[in-house]
Amino acid sequence: MVLGLISAWRANSKIDNLFVFLSMALRSIPTFWLGLVLLIFFGVTLRLFPTSGYFSTSFITYQGNVISFIGNVLYHSFLPLITLMAYLVGGNLLIMRASTISTLREDYVITLKAFGYDDRKILYEHVLKNAFLPMLTNIGIQMGYIVSSAVLVEAVFSYPGMGLLIYQAVLARDYPTLQGSFFILTVSTLVALLIVDSLYALLDPRVRR
Repeated sequence: MVLGLISAWRANSKIDNLFVFLSMALRSIPTFWLGLVLLIFFGVTLRLFPTSGYFSTSFITYQGNVISFIGNVLYHSFLPLITLMAYLVGGNLLIMRASTISTLREDYVITLKAFGYDDRKILYEHVLKNAFLPMLTNIGIQMGYIVSSAVLVEAVFSYPGMGLLIYQAVLARDYPTLQGSFFILTVSTLVALLIVDSLYALLDPRVRR
């Protein structure tokens, strides 16, 4: 969101062109391909990150504390999270940029500039609140994408999550597991959309009225 805000504020500049180019590039890269590249480069070649699992088996043997276990889980989740985020970052940046450019053309923004308000204050205290609303809707809709992409990402990284469970259930033709998984994912998406609608009322007084 911040990158989209900056890109819109400096529209048609070199920074804006760079952000738009990177966004389009990230939107064009298939999730499974990016996951394989990150896995080979950072996991196999450089050996900076683990290539499978969601925690080190040493915790079972040595029984580390809770904080170190959480840190280890985040360490194992880094590459899968980056893979999932890449596509979303590119799309959200473009949406935020378009929404911000539209908001910057509003009369109240021109009035604030005419009164000599600080640019940062205008951008972060006034423009952001209105430009964020379309982004909020998009975040709720993206819940479905996160679920569908998690199947590929977890299969690539052998990460034991809901996506890998669905993938294994499809191969095994385990229909009860698939039905249960789809039910949980459907409820999760509906809850996410309900939260988005509730936040809309909190952020926008017009909706609340």
